[in-house]
Amino acid sequence: MPIRKSHPVQRNLNLAALCAMASLLISPWAQANDATATPEAAPSQQTSVSSEFIFKYLVGEIAGQRGDLSLASNLFLDLAKSSRDPRLAERSAKAAVAANNPQTAMQAVGLWAELDPESIEAQQASTQMLVAAGKLSEAKPHLQKLLEKEDSRANGFLYLNTLLARQADKNAVLELVQELAQPYPKIAEAHFTIGHSAWAAGKTELALSELAIAEKLHPGWEMNAILHGQVLYSQSPDATLKFYREFLTKYPQSNEVRLTMARLLVNQKRFAEAKPEFVKLVEASNNNPEILVVVGLLSFQSGDLVDADKYFQQALKAGFKDPDQLYLYLGQVAEKQKNDAQAEAYYNKVQPGERYLEAKISSAGLIARIQGVDAAIKMLNDLKDVTNEQLPIV
Repeated sequence: MPIRKSHPVQRNLNLAALCAMASLLISPWAQANDATATPEAAPSQQTSVSSEFIFKYLVGEIAGQRGDLSLASNLFLDLAKSSRDPRLAERSAKAAVAANNPQTAMQAVGLWAELDPESIEAQQASTQMLVAAGKLSEAKPHLQKLLEKEDSRANGFLYLNTLLARQADKNAVLELVQELAQPYPKIAEAHFTIGHSAWAAGKTELALSELAIAEKLHPGWEMNAILHGQVLYSQSPDATLKFYREFLTKYPQSNEVRLTMARLLVNQKRFAEAKPEFVKLVEASNNNPEILVVVGLLSFQSGDLVDADKYFQQALKAGFKDPDQLYLYLGQVAEKQKNDAQAEAYYNKVQPGERYLEAKISSAGLIARIQGVDAAIKMLNDLKDVTNEQLPIV
C-alpha cells in the first residue's frame, strides 16, 4: 500500500514508500541470479581514477551480483559523493530501494536529483522519498516544478491525490495543496484536489465548496461529481442520491455516476430503485455481460424471476466469463418457478471445476425433494469428478 527505529528518516519513511519507488527504480541487479548478466560499464573518467575508487567500484558490483544490495548501495553512494557522478548516485538509489534500506535510499535519491536536475526519474524519486518521509516543506519545490508545465498541470494535480494519500497529517496536506493550487484558480483539477484534501481532513463544507467550483469550471466532470456525492454521504445517503439524480438529469450519459448511484441503492437494499438504473447501463453498454448479470441478480432479489432468467440468458449469450456461475443462477431461478426438470438440466451443465460440487449439491436438494433423501445420498456417493480435497465437503 514501517521502519520505526533510530534515525528520524527511518522512523518516517515506510516500506510501502519503497515499494512504490520500485516502479521508478529498477535494481541494476534484477538479474542477479543470472551468472551471465553483464553489469553496466564503470563511469568514464577524463582523468585517471584512484586504485581505491576502482576497488570500491568492483566490490560494489560483486556485492550487487551476489545479492548484498545494502553493501552495494553504500559503496556506490560513497563513490557518487566523491566523484559527483549522477550515474553512481542512481545505482546507489536503485540498490538501496531493492534492499529496503530507506536511509541510504533517501541520501542517494537526493544526491541523484541534485547531480542530474534534468532527470525526470530522479526528480520524481526524490519527491516521493520526501513525501514518504513526511517532509512536505522540502517536497514543495519539487511539486511546484511538477505543476509548471501547462500541458501536464491538470494531471499533476490529480497525481497529488495519490502521492499524498498516505500522509497522516491531513491538515498539513490540505495546507500544502492550497498553496500549490493558489496560482491556478481557473484549473478545475486544482479545486478538485483541494476538495479531496479537505474531505480527508474532515472539512466537509470546504470540500463541497471547492468541488462546486470545479463543477463550474468543468461542467459534467464525472470524477468530480462522484467525489461530491461521497462527501455528501457523510451528511446522509439521501443527500448523495439527490445530488446524483440531479446530476444525471443534466448529464444522462454519465454512466460512471449512474453506476455509483445504482451501487449505493443496492447497498441501501433499495433494489426496485436500483434496477432501472442498471437497465439503462445495460442499454448504454451494448449488453455488457457483467452488467447483465448484476441486473439479473437484482431482478432475482426483487422477485422478478422472468426478468432474472432473461438477463442471465443474455449474459450467457454475450460471453460471460463464468458460464457455470450462470447455470447455477438459472437453476435457482427455475427452482423458484417450480420447474425442477429445467433446474436439474441447468445444474447438470456445470462442468467439473470450481462450481461443480455446488451444482451437484443443488441437484441433490432437488432429488431429495422429489425422490427422497436416500436417492440424493446415492447420487453424491456416486460422484466421480470430485477431488480428494472436495470429498470432505460432501
